[in-house]
Amino acid sequence: MTCANTSPPLGLGWENVTVSNDGQAISRGIALAIGNPQQIVSLRLSVGDDNTWVFNNADCVSSSNDSCIGLKGGVFDFKASHTYSPTLEASWNGSHDASITDGSYIFFNDQIRFGINGTAYGFPLYMDQPGQGTQSGLGMGPGSTFQTAAVESGSAPSKAWGLWVGSRSVVQPVDGALWIGGYDTNRIGGDFLDFTTYDRCPTCVEITNITYEYPGGSASLFSNSSETLSISLEPFQRALNVPEDIFLNFARVSNGTVGTDPGTQALLTYPPDAQFGNLTITLKNGQDGYQTTTPAQELFLPPRNFNSQGQYAITNDTYLLAGLANATVKPGYVFDWGIPFLTMNYLIVDYEQKKFSLAPALRGPYGVSNGALVQPPCSGLAPTSTTAAASPTASTITTAQPTVTVTPSPLPIRHSSTNVGAIVGGVVGGVGGLLVIAILLFFLVRSRQREKAARTDRAAAIAEVHESGAKNERLSQVSCYRPRCQIILTLAKFTGTSPTEVSEMGANNNMEHWLYTQSGNYEVSVSFGPDVRKGVRLGESLNPADSDALN
Repeated sequence: MTCANTSPPLGLGWENVTVSNDGQAISRGIALAIGNPQQIVSLRLSVGDDNTWVFNNADCVSSSNDSCIGLKGGVFDFKASHTYSPTLEASWNGSHDASITDGSYIFFNDQIRFGINGTAYGFPLYMDQPGQGTQSGLGMGPGSTFQTAAVESGSAPSKAWGLWVGSRSVVQPVDGALWIGGYDTNRIGGDFLDFTTYDRCPTCVEITNITYEYPGGSASLFSNSSETLSISLEPFQRALNVPEDIFLNFARVSNGTVGTDPGTQALLTYPPDAQFGNLTITLKNGQDGYQTTTPAQELFLPPRNFNSQGQYAITNDTYLLAGLANATVKPGYVFDWGIPFLTMNYLIVDYEQKKFSLAPALRGPYGVSNGALVQPPCSGLAPTSTTAAASPTASTITTAQPTVTVTPSPLPIRHSSTNVGAIVGGVVGGVGGLLVIAILLFFLVRSRQREKAARTDRAAAIAEVHESGAKNERLSQVSCYRPRCQIILTLAKFTGTSPTEVSEMGANNNMEHWLYTQSGNYEVSVSFGPDVRKGVRLGESLNPADSDALN
């Protein structure tokens, strides 16, 4: 597979991100800055979704409710963003996958910033229903709009990605990292084994055995040797979900007690001084299988939640909770396995090659390796020694726009007769000027004839823009050169109209570039005509994923 561009892999840290204006609320995830001025949110990665979603600030009622803001991974105040543009679901340019078919959402477009210099304008997002869900999510499914934006903006060389979620161990927590267009070889402690991706379940795999190894013995959590369990590897999930029979078998062999506190009824509790064991899982992979072990320090943790200051803290130190959860799913759906499993394994996903790969992960700090050594999965790039981008903070993010490389328009810019006369008067003199003026008058007459012939084209192009919702004052220049026309739309710097609005004006137009000018205005060059290709809708999903099985 050849890289789409020469950009190095995009590294995004999975780490603590400050998400409240008072600097108190901290949420672990991948940082994203939305809007103008920018608002920072912390996202958990989801392979069961193609779209990125955030929470409305009204969900936490008050901007000082740090406990709620931390839990949500930050909230988005759409009224504060000058580039926010709501839209109907039918005209929204996100992925219309199964995750948005149920419920009521607010669909919108806005600019986002990610990593060090990554920027995408008119990016599709939606806001979740009030009171629903836990943390905002970064959709990384087969039709991921974020992967598309990262590659098309030149921020990543391919849509394949590598992930280590980090460790949430109380004893030695370690930050993780997502690499789009690459994977970190310094986090890999063994050989990769490949698994096949499925259209509606991209990281599904079958477990053939789960063994609990405790001091003095071991026991399988399966009731018989022929039993298997189908799961989906889901970074968004914080637990390992299992059916009730496996849950009860685990309770028996580990001497666990079903929790009674709110939020713990589907978990097992243990006294802090209990003797704990490890969980060994065998995945089906050809004849040999893939075996991995989650140790006690990653499996048994104290209950934690967000306190009034928005800090993720221990809420009760009198017991520990196991990361194995009692869950039920709809018939035909699978169980999600999240962070306790992925902490021990490095994950690479390549939808184009229809595979994902697992290898044992090195959990400790980098130490002598001194950072990541990133290998692109596509050809044409060399490995890069680097580190994942630090999360943006209020002090490091500015409202200055990045430099945008603009492709010059192939269409000629017309000049009026007044401009021609001024130029001629400045350079022509003497007797020879009469001859030059005569020649220019000839070309001026021909120009007026062409202009007259193009009036119909110009009128049609303007009418199409008006039908698409653009206002008259935004039309600063119209140029036609049959059979094509070019329109320059000048928008105020702080405008509610996003680039996506312009790009969806019709089937026979193409937004060629966004330009941030020194005068503080945005200019959009749009070409009309039969030879202009139709723009691709950002994030269209060819293989929608079933996200009903996620939570």
